[in-house]
Amino acid sequence: MFRFRLLEAGPVPPADGPTRVRYMLDNGRAALTASTDLYLGVLRSINKSGEELPIIIVTGDQNADLELAEEVRREWEAIRLSIPEEARETHKQEVAQAVSLAVDALNYLEDTADAGAAHELIHRTSLLRNGLYGCTLWAEGRAIWTDCPVRVSHLCFGVSAEMTTVWNCSICNQRFDVCSHDPDTYYSVEASRNQGLCSLCRQESCEHIDGSEYQIMPRAVASAISNGAIAFVARPRYPRARVTEMCLIEDPSEAQLKLATSGDLQCNVCLLDCQGMKECLPS
Repeated sequence: MFRFRLLEAGPVPPADGPTRVRYMLDNGRAALTASTDLYLGVLRSINKSGEELPIIIVTGDQNADLELAEEVRREWEAIRLSIPEEARETHKQEVAQAVSLAVDALNYLEDTADAGAAHELIHRTSLLRNGLYGCTLWAEGRAIWTDCPVRVSHLCFGVSAEMTTVWNCSICNQRFDVCSHDPDTYYSVEASRNQGLCSLCRQESCEHIDGSEYQIMPRAVASAISNGAIAFVARPRYPRARVTEMCLIEDPSEAQLKLATSGDLQCNVCLLDCQGMKECLPS
């Protein structure tokens, strides 16, 4: 069982061709840079010695791996105790944002030369999040769920909605198929705010200044949508239309359920070396 992001407000990503390639690279590299900056900022604050963060390297020897896991947990406990509580709370949102942006970067860049850097950054930011704050599993009914960023980002599929949509131009708000704006041409457009959203990028927080003009390309914006079917696809049109949570244990033991209900059941995948991407689509 999965939960996933389906659609986002704002312009629809280009379907294919050079415009989509540029869109994916621009958004992916921006996310990669922002995530890296946040990660390094937190790392410099908590790890002044510059030592490598503790990680479990699986050997296949069960006893040795259990001992190593316990050693890594002790090392992270020492790191947590060395950071004042106020500082840990200050960094919590920065770490969460760094993880989210790293996942976004991979979703945009998965078919590019930058995919490896995004993949590695997911592991680094997730390791930091887990080491400092844990990766808590939770119970819903008789099932145990997770939003572990390593687990969900390594599922190489997304979702696509089959629906009937009316598309309007992001510049003139007329029907996109009949308006005068060429989707591959830049136009000078003045930035403004409508219900808190930027008229250019449809984001609440962005670099666009109200009243200033910017060169942008028109995009199709959904103005009316009718419901349809949902399908799993290898490459969704919306790059971030991916799994956000997954059912990890459908029929847990009573002990597991009790721990998950109390918030004491932790996922440790983020502390491990990479176990590989999963390319198979759900049936």
